[in-house]
Amino acid sequence: MSNSRRSGSLQDTHRYTLWREVVERADGTFITNAILISMGEHGAMQTSPVEQRREPAEVSGSGDGLNDLAAHNIAEMRRAMEEGAKWEMRLNRSPLGLIPQDFVAYYTEVIAFFTEWFIAHGVPLPQ
Repeated sequence: MSNSRRSGSLQDTHRYTLWREVVERADGTFITNAILISMGEHGAMQTSPVEQRREPAEVSGSGDGLNDLAAHNIAEMRRAMEEGAKWEMRLNRSPLGLIPQDFVAYYTEVIAFFTEWFIAHGVPLPQ
């Protein structure tokens, strides 16, 4: 693992997208209103709104946008939980390390952010 947080693959590992809403446009494409979650200084969670264009083939035919949102958000939350657990283990091995503390703080916030979405939408929390 690189020491630099600026490297592309490392940065992508710690970036998550919380889908909030899928909207169908007049041209038949879909826009996903989302929040991009990334890590700032000292483990602070940063969020920014984004819109992601999606083709009809990328959206389930169920007509229930909540299912698409939930499936994506469950996958993202599980990924955050797995990565957060790795950093907690590193922190337990080296409790004075500043970088592990930053990552544990960040993942605690990310998981809480996703948890709030699941509760607000009545979607069971992933295990």
